[in-house]
Amino acid sequence: MKPVSLLTAHPFFTGGAVWLGLLVVRGTGPLSVEWPLLMVAFAAMVTVPLGLEIAARQGSFRFRLPLIAWAVAWAGLVVAAILPPGWQSGVCALPWVLITFGAAIAALRGLWQDQWTLPMGVTLSGPALLAVGGAWLLADRAGWEPLGFDFLIVRLTAAHFHFAGFALPLSAGLLLLKWGKVPGWLKLAAAGVVSGIPLVAAGITLTRLGAPVEIECAAAILFSLCAGAAGAAQVFLAVCTRTQTSIVRMLLAFSGLSLVAGMSLAVLYALRPWCPLPWLHLPRMWAVHGSIQVFGFALPGLAGWRLWRTDRD
Repeated sequence: MKPVSLLTAHPFFTGGAVWLGLLVVRGTGPLSVEWPLLMVAFAAMVTVPLGLEIAARQGSFRFRLPLIAWAVAWAGLVVAAILPPGWQSGVCALPWVLITFGAAIAALRGLWQDQWTLPMGVTLSGPALLAVGGAWLLADRAGWEPLGFDFLIVRLTAAHFHFAGFALPLSAGLLLLKWGKVPGWLKLAAAGVVSGIPLVAAGITLTRLGAPVEIECAAAILFSLCAGAAGAAQVFLAVCTRTQTSIVRMLLAFSGLSLVAGMSLAVLYALRPWCPLPWLHLPRMWAVHGSIQVFGFALPGLAGWRLWRTDRD
């Protein structure tokens, strides 16, 4: 069997170089309102190509693109990230939006055609929810404000669905696939990860329409606890497995610990109606919590799953 190597995965290495160039051009810091947009670009150029390749290995998901297709989408995103919101920026973001919709269609086709199982359903919900992130990114770049949400909420929603909506369900599904005899609490946690994402979105929408903010916060706490449980399970799997290399185990353990840390911050932020913490404001959440999820959880975790040797299970 040919050895598994990250050096054979050209799209996300090329995309990483493009993203670093965009970061230098934008010259912004984590507390800037541009940071969530740069995180979406990082997803498009690194974590999503990596995650889609991993999903394609599961058999039920068939979605392949040549490097030129990725390059066109990345070039459009670079221009869209530099231009101010408007129709020109929206048009430049369209190639990436089409890729997200293509991935979602492929995931739904896999769920429809193959025999449904919980691990497969959780895994493929990541590519399926990616289209929601693409739609909100288009709204952000085009300058639209759906339901009257301001531009910042639109942008954060796009970022949320590119990571919590994509990488988290994908990782939770892979965790179920690799665990063996899955305990009931882990099944509930994985199901809570998938259902919690639209629940949080619904809670935010209800708050915008005049409902008490406590509904939104309760949904966020439930989702964060389920995600944190999945992170702890990933650490346990990484520590206990003896069939994988040390680098795989370290990557997955670090990713799981980062997920637990990021979700702990999310719980603290969601407790604000009952226990406000002035230091944990929204810009600090996307700067700290968001960055932990991107560089601590999603990237190392997906790299670990990419290097996981199935023939050693």
